Amino acid sequence: MDKKEAALNDYNKAISINPRFASAYGNRGVLLKEMGKNKAALDDYNKAISLAPNDPRSYSNRGTLLIRMGDNEAAINNYTNAISLNPKYARAFFNRGKLRSDMGDKEAAIKDYSIAISINPKYSDAYVNRGRLRALLGHKNAASNDYSRAISINPSEAKAYFNRANLGVKTGDTIGALKDYNKAISINPNEAQIYQNRAALRVKMGDASGALKDYNKAISINPNDARLYYNRGVVRAKMRNNEGAIKDYKNAISLGPNDPKPYNNLGTLQFKMGDNEAALKNYNKAISLNPNYARAFYNRGRLRAAVGAKEAAIKDYSKAIASKPTYFKAYANRGLMSMELGKLEAAIRDWKKFLSLQPNHPAAPQYRSNIEVLEKKLKQ
Repeated sequence: MDKKEAALNDYNKAISINPRFASAYGNRGVLLKEMGKNKAALDDYNKAISLAPNDPRSYSNRGTLLIRMGDNEAAINNYTNAISLNPKYARAFFNRGKLRSDMGDKEAAIKDYSIAISINPKYSDAYVNRGRLRALLGHKNAASNDYSRAISINPSEAKAYFNRANLGVKTGDTIGALKDYNKAISINPNEAQIYQNRAALRVKMGDASGALKDYNKAISINPNDARLYYNRGVVRAKMRNNEGAIKDYKNAISLGPNDPKPYNNLGTLQFKMGDNEAALKNYNKAISLNPNYARAFYNRGRLRAAVGAKEAAIKDYSKAIASKPTYFKAYANRGLMSMELGKLEAAIRDWKKFLSLQPNHPAAPQYRSNIEVLEKKLKQ
């Protein structure tokens, strides 16, 4: 008999001796919840409340159970009842705040976390959760302060370092963010998400080899996450390891067949390696999954242009532009196709649009020269 079964027997005996032992019902309810016996746990919480209606713990515990059972509104009511019975019940404020956050009411959740903190100024989890919501609402300094406060209270709070690192990435503090990711990993070395985020930061910092190591580690922890393979494929492609990138994109597709990005990237590498038929198939698949995928239309347009299908290429560039009106590369390439087909006015329009979007692009002088040449031809 394991410890939980032994404890359950003890609670059963206590209740058989004293059927009005409210705490025994409450404690047995906690144990039954841990054992996954939700209905039995709910019955015990109900019984505990009927015997001791002024005990806030049973209301709070019942609220947590009701969340698991999918009844959020009832859970809110239970937390509120617990708070009305004990206005200094920090845990109940915290739990209600967490639920309100999950339900999308960020401002109300922040209020609950703030009250929990006022009751217990060393409530590190409340600082972390409030910081996350403040960051989502754009209050970056307040969020950073919350994370820092949580860390000062509990230097082993990995979530606080992780969240502060994410905030640092957004605010441009890459060095600080890297330090925080490093610290979070030292505390919790088995969390794949931390490695993934640090890898993304390292890519931004130009450290492809470091990013690759992080993705390798993340995949070793979570080998079934399609995003990790996709992201590692992107890094490998940057490092010109095309075979490795292709393998990663194929793994990403196998694990997440409804994500269009791996198909697009796989197609790009296949096109680069001369396998136009396979590339076209993957571009088509990416577009079928996301009919507004501008990059996939652009890439398919490049392929079609390369094989001489100029009208089809123009159609793809046009669809890319329809999905992303600022896609300057698509204007440039569509202009080139139009020129080759003798559609000089269309080419001029596209290149002028390109110049309006990218007046300082390295290719801008060439397009200005091209426009002058075509305009002279039209005047002849």
